Amino acid sequence: MAINQIIKKTDSVITYGFDWTDWLSGFNDTISSVDWAGTSAQIVYSNTSHTTTWAYIRLAGLQDSGVVGTLYEVVCTITTAGGLVRAKAVPVFYKQGVPNYWVTSHQQTGVANIS
Repeated sequence: MAINQIIKKTDSVITYGFDWTDWLSGFNDTISSVDWAGTSAQIVYSNTSHTTTWAYIRLAGLQDSGVVGTLYEVVCTITTAGGLVRAKAVPVFYKQGVPNYWVTSHQQTGVANIS
């Protein structure tokens, strides 16, 4: 299941996990490194990590100049043990006074597959 968008409270800190297993299995490959980037300097993130099939990012709030209600993006770029490189951008919408959730093609809580 692919994450289409993350809806995030500005005052929360949450780690999101992205499962690359389905894509990697087509190549019999594993993740060797992950690079995360925000498409805006206003996005606050830390503690990025990965396993052989998952990439993680901890999203916090916005820098002082960030605008609540604005759509930002984070981009996850993986490099595999076999030398393949793939990037996936995920929109992040910061709101106040709402629960954290993400929009998928099916309702899901917890994690989602990258496709």
